[in-house]
Amino acid sequence: MSWRARLALVFVALAASACSGENEQHVVPAELTTPGSFVAASETGIPGYRLNRVLRADVLPNQRDVYLHINVYREVAQSFEDAEKFAKTKELTLLTPNALVILSDFVTRDYKVVWFRTLTPEEEAFLR
Repeated sequence: MSWRARLALVFVALAASACSGENEQHVVPAELTTPGSFVAASETGIPGYRLNRVLRADVLPNQRDVYLHINVYREVAQSFEDAEKFAKTKELTLLTPNALVILSDFVTRDYKVVWFRTLTPEEEAFLR
């Protein structure tokens, strides 16, 4: 994906996420760069898919890539369907708050956006 396409994706995602309230559902399908997206992704050394939550996407100064600010949870699902069930609960255990990953590195893994919920004030506080 070109840097311009990624940049456009980020701006569309940011504009689409202007609403707030943890139980609101997104009116358009959530993307990997949409704040509030729950993303299940494979990790080296663990079977299954670790659950992550996108807090924000920022374009890097070189304008060729995007940083994802994510919360990484302890929960590891055996399937994307199980990851969706985890994401829909509020009983998630935070492993790494506000981790930074580069989008181009993240998309080399097997991943899927499994759920969306707008960010809570506590989740937004990680970004201040």
